[in-house]
Amino acid sequence: MNLTRKSQIFSHILVTFCLGCGIINTAPARTSGKNIPGTSLQADRAHLEKLREDIPAELQATNDQQAYILSFFSNRNRNPNTIRNNFQKDMVKKRNQLNKYLRKQRDSFNKENRHKQDTFLKNLKEKRKDFSDSKPSKDKRKDFYDMQDQQRKDFFANQKDIKKEFGEIQKMQRSDFSQNSRDLRKAFNEELKLYRLEYKQVAEKKKQQATLRRKATRSSPRHLKNNINDFSPEVQSIILDLDKMYKQSAEPL
Repeated sequence: MNLTRKSQIFSHILVTFCLGCGIINTAPARTSGKNIPGTSLQADRAHLEKLREDIPAELQATNDQQAYILSFFSNRNRNPNTIRNNFQKDMVKKRNQLNKYLRKQRDSFNKENRHKQDTFLKNLKEKRKDFSDSKPSKDKRKDFYDMQDQQRKDFFANQKDIKKEFGEIQKMQRSDFSQNSRDLRKAFNEELKLYRLEYKQVAEKKKQQATLRRKATRSSPRHLKNNINDFSPEVQSIILDLDKMYKQSAEPL
C-alpha cells in the first residue's frame, strides 16, 4: 500500500485513533512582569509551549500509518463492509477523545486564568490599603494610583494575548487532527479497494469450487478423470475416489 504524507498530530485526533503541533509566534509581552503582582508571564508562555507538546499517547498520530491501517485487515475472511465500519468507528472514537481532551484543557486553562486574575486584583487591593494607611502626600498618591492603573492595563493586555495564543493552539490541534484523519481515510480507502477485489476473487473461487463438486458427483468419473487437471486438488481427490468406487462396482463377483 502506497501511503500519502504522514502528518503528525498534536506533536503527534482518528488512529488512532489520529494529531503535530507547530510553533506559534508569540506576541511580545508588554511588560517584563516584574512590577505586576500575582502573575508570571514567562511561566504562562512556558505553559503554552508545553500544551503544544503534551498530548495523550492515545491521541497521537501513529508513526506508522501502514501498520495502523493494516491492523483492520488482519482477518482476511472478514467482510469489507465490516472492516470499513470498524475503521469509521475508530476514527469517531479518536475524534471524541480529542474533543474531550481539548475541552478539559480549555476548562483547566480558564480556571487557572480566573485564579490568576483574582490573585492579581486581591494583591492590588492589599497594596492600596497598605499605601492609604501610610497617609501619603498628594503627589505620591497620584504616582501610586497611576502605577497601579498601568499594572492593571498591562496585566489584562497580557492575559488577552495569552488567551488568544491558547485559542490558536487548540485551533491548530484540531486542524492537524483533521488533516491527519483525511490522510488516514485516503490510505485506508486505497487498501480497502484492493481488499474488496481480493475478497471478491476468493468468494468467486469458492463458488466455482462448490459448483465443480456438484458436477463431480453427478458426472461420469471416467469423463471427469480425463479432465482432472481442470479441477482444484480437493475436487481431484473426489474424482479419483469416485472413479475407484465406480471401478469396484463394475467388477464381476
